[in-house]
Amino acid sequence: MKSHRTLALLLVAPFALACSGSGTGTQVLPDDVVDGATTDPGVDPGTGPGDTSERDGGQDSATDLAADMATDPSSDAPAQTDVVVSDPGSPPEGCDVAYPDRTIGMRICRPGVEGGYVLFPHKHRGDVYLIDRLGRVVHHWSKSQYEPGQSCYLRDNGNLVRAAMLKGASNIGGGEGGRIEEYDWDDNLVWSFNYATNEYSTHHDFKILPSGNLLMLAVERKDAAAAAAVGFDTTRLQDGYVAPEKVIEVTRTGSDSMEVVWEWHVWDHLIQNKDSKLANYGNLAENPGRLAVDGGAPAFWNHANSIDFNAELDQIVISARSHNEFWVLDHSTTTTEAAGRTGGTHGKGGDFIYRWGNPQMYGAGTAANRMLFNQHDAQWIQPGLPGAGHFLVFNNGLDRPGGNTSSLDELVSPVLEDGSYPTLAAGQAWGPTSLFWTFVGNPPASFYSSEISGTQRLPNGNTMACEGTTGRFFEVTSADEVVWDYVNPVANAGPMAQYELASLDPKTHPENAVFKTHWYPADFAGFAGRDMTPGTVLETSDTTCPVDNPSYTCKATADCTAAGGTDVSMHFTCATGGSCCQKLVQNTTPPQP
Repeated sequence: MKSHRTLALLLVAPFALACSGSGTGTQVLPDDVVDGATTDPGVDPGTGPGDTSERDGGQDSATDLAADMATDPSSDAPAQTDVVVSDPGSPPEGCDVAYPDRTIGMRICRPGVEGGYVLFPHKHRGDVYLIDRLGRVVHHWSKSQYEPGQSCYLRDNGNLVRAAMLKGASNIGGGEGGRIEEYDWDDNLVWSFNYATNEYSTHHDFKILPSGNLLMLAVERKDAAAAAAVGFDTTRLQDGYVAPEKVIEVTRTGSDSMEVVWEWHVWDHLIQNKDSKLANYGNLAENPGRLAVDGGAPAFWNHANSIDFNAELDQIVISARSHNEFWVLDHSTTTTEAAGRTGGTHGKGGDFIYRWGNPQMYGAGTAANRMLFNQHDAQWIQPGLPGAGHFLVFNNGLDRPGGNTSSLDELVSPVLEDGSYPTLAAGQAWGPTSLFWTFVGNPPASFYSSEISGTQRLPNGNTMACEGTTGRFFEVTSADEVVWDYVNPVANAGPMAQYELASLDPKTHPENAVFKTHWYPADFAGFAGRDMTPGTVLETSDTTCPVDNPSYTCKATADCTAAGGTDVSMHFTCATGGSCCQKLVQNTTPPQP
């Protein structure tokens, strides 16, 4: 467990140069499908930090990519997408400030930031906040009695849909969740249902479909006998059972009810090569669309943590943290087809039609070819945005070779014109083997969240990040400049005072941790006719010297410089008299996120 002092340095130090500095974002062109055993992964030297027009997927990128792909007969270039980068326009009034010494709230807001609003749920309360770019509260939902479980989103009518956690309703061990709630703009509960027993439970994330249905992550319990029947070594099951992933699509049937209208189960798509008497025996390298059975596993075997939907392709992407990869599924199947290996638009039933991040999982490559490390929030960049159709993921970086560091990773999808993906030879891996763009801290360790977290591409070409375990949200340009930086100022007991530090929760995360955020434009349909007048900021004012913050100390005014302090902050007061000094350790050049 980190000490309170250590956390203070982690939460404060990285931001003092954010108004001027950059990370080490890099934009390069990806390789296509290659033999994972022979190709080195990572970011190619490429062009270095690219501007937004390059990252758009312009003609040069597409031409070079097509030329590379032409050398492999199993591959075609992905369809080019014409994207017009929107003018970010004028930043919010007053958005040309930086307060690098602040520990919470809005600390940086620079010209070039995208306007709009940021939605985020508190990690341990029922509160959900909508803030503007100056950190002012525009709307607040507070009626729920449940902690999040974990995501929340807005419908086009302005209603808030949130996943909630049912404590004690399920002991299946598959993440937090079990309940969905929908509140109108006035915080009235208009729909809710529970989906949690000792046999199944929803968890983590969901997606609102164009139809209004919800696409949801869930787990289901499989006992030792069921696990043995598909090839698990039951003596190595860490919890005596396993809870694999499934996906359910639900439609509303009443104010407190729903109906499952489609489902998919990873259990139907397992493969193993240990026991030829079992029905799922086969050669993994020849079946990249199926998931290998591990010899041993925890109950929460797959640990999926995000789900996204591509309406144009009618495909689903799931981030499977335990496997360090994401999976793409064909949603055009019926439930019956999704249980098999045929049917649907692409004729593969419920098998993966693409997967990326860790080719060892399907018998291709080595550990050196792994690209994802306990990632979250895998998604398609939305139509009309720079990089539309590419995949974007928050790569947490836990157990990353060379050290634990996070990154925002963008990769070109090798999808073909018909929405399918290249056919692989046995032992061949799906590409790309390099990233189109990535952002890391400078130094790398200054940007890190071991768990939770999220990301999102914005209309102006910038990218939003939620560094979940620290409760920090920031917006970075394609030139790696951090133009907005905010730290959630709400702890378990409520809003904190500026310069106060959050206590730790049972997971040793600060209490202001956030699962992930979601950005909405000012012209979002759900805001039409609403009062969007910003109120005050969430954090409270406190003019006493924050003696519990190791960045500051009370000393006689004349002693501040001699004691190593370089900033006499006269807006603070000291109970013993004198001045509040900022310590030198926090006034030197800190790492840039």
